[in-house]
Amino acid sequence: MPRLYMTHHEGSSHRMPPPARQIAERLRATGYLTLRDVGCEVRDGVAYLEGRLRSHYLKQTAQAAASEVEGIRAVDNRIVVIR
Repeated sequence: MPRLYMTHHEGSSHRMPPPARQIAERLRATGYLTLRDVGCEVRDGVAYLEGRLRSHYLKQTAQAAASEVEGIRAVDNRIVVIR
């Protein structure tokens, strides 16, 4: 399994590849603190999102944020909604 970059480690986003860093920044910009725990990797223009969130709304918000990044042609949203 490829390494996922977690968005919640402050100061570590500068070590992420540019598209993953941009996704992390967009997730933070949503204002939803829980989206900082979403893992992200980008390969060949596909953003892979992983993590656990408490609502489908947050899952879709993460997907929308990732899809807005230039160069992302698809999002594989593997986030699990927990209750």
